Amino acid sequence: MKRGFTLIEVLVTMAIVSVLAGIMVPAAWKMWESQEIQTTKERLNALKLAMLGDKNLVQNGIRTSYGFVGDNGELPFGNMSARGGLKFLVDKPASGYPKWNGPYISGIDPSTYSVDAWGRPFRYTLVNDQDGYGNRYLSGEIRSAGLDGVFDNADDISVVISDKEVAPTHRIQGNFSFANLTGASANIEVKFSDPGSSVGETTLASVCKSKATFPNFSSIFPNAGAPIKLPIGKLTITGNLYRNQNCTAPAGKSQYDYFVSDNVSSLFINLPTFVPTP
Repeated sequence: MKRGFTLIEVLVTMAIVSVLAGIMVPAAWKMWESQEIQTTKERLNALKLAMLGDKNLVQNGIRTSYGFVGDNGELPFGNMSARGGLKFLVDKPASGYPKWNGPYISGIDPSTYSVDAWGRPFRYTLVNDQDGYGNRYLSGEIRSAGLDGVFDNADDISVVISDKEVAPTHRIQGNFSFANLTGASANIEVKFSDPGSSVGETTLASVCKSKATFPNFSSIFPNAGAPIKLPIGKLTITGNLYRNQNCTAPAGKSQYDYFVSDNVSSLFINLPTFVPTP
């Protein structure tokens, strides 16, 4: 005859199950919480990658991925709340970014890229950096409020974008060689895609100097004594020669494209120009 469980055995069994449940539930909760943190970090890193590109993508010794900054010269801006600025990583704006060539995020659900794993919008803040060119957005932060949903405490998760990652180069030096110039002046321009320009490219710096100051030059582009920070990505350097002293009578021109990479503080260039004898 099969014996049934006694009351004591039932109570002991229930106690054991309760203890095991007490051990397993916090462990499962902790694992779930850890996955949400990891998912949030992955989304933050994907957003930063979309802004700055992938420095590990190199072809023939030249970096080929510069993200949003490489096309537009600064970080995306607009309405700083929620996905106001971040949306330009996916959606082309109606105006303001003539060289926008996105989307810069791929393989991510459009409904989740701007929120953390808890479904809360990231806080995207920018710094309006001042240099010799003017005000541009060259640094910022993307932040999740973390598990508790409250910003600016210990469980926040964030990524920082520094101005050295966005615009690391602040010095241009090199040679500007020419021949058969009958006038007295030369000019060098630095151009890049500017989100504030309706034509898609604007002069970042332009200096008209006597030809006696060339062919060697160094740090000739400060504006009001401040260095100009050059953004990562493609940069156009133009050397113009003129037959007069105020740089209004063109005589010759040379133009080269350079690629500014992260952690390059100085750019060395060579602009050979030949001007036929009139």
